[in-house]
Amino acid sequence: MAESAGSIRTEIRVMQHLSPQQLAQWLADDSRARPVLLDVREGWEVGICSLAGITHMPMGEIPSRQLELDPDAPTVVICHHGMRSYQVAGFLERNGFSQLINLDGGMAAWADDVDPACARY
Repeated sequence: MAESAGSIRTEIRVMQHLSPQQLAQWLADDSRARPVLLDVREGWEVGICSLAGITHMPMGEIPSRQLELDPDAPTVVICHHGMRSYQVAGFLERNGFSQLINLDGGMAAWADDVDPACARY
C-alpha cells in the first residue's frame, strides 16, 4: 500500500482458519512447532472433552488475561462450534496478536471429523 507523507498506515489482517483435519495433521507433524491451543469454552465444557495440552481461558476472561498469552505465537483458538473462538481471535488481532487461527466448527467438528470418541454435548 503506497503512503503519502503524514498519512496513517492501516494494516488489514485476514484471520486464518483451520479445519479439524488440518489441525490434526499439524499436531501429528513433529517437524512443525506446536501451536498454542487456546480453548475459550467454559470449564464445564472443557470437562466434557478437550484436546491435550490446551491453554484454557474462558471467553469472558480474555480481556483481563490476554497478557498471559504470547502475541507472536501461532495460536489456534477453539470453542464448541467456532463462533466464540472467531470472536476471541478477532479481539486478540485488534489487540496486537499476529498469528491467530480459528478452528472451524470447533470441538463439535473435531468430534465429527477427527475423534469420534470425543464426547458431544
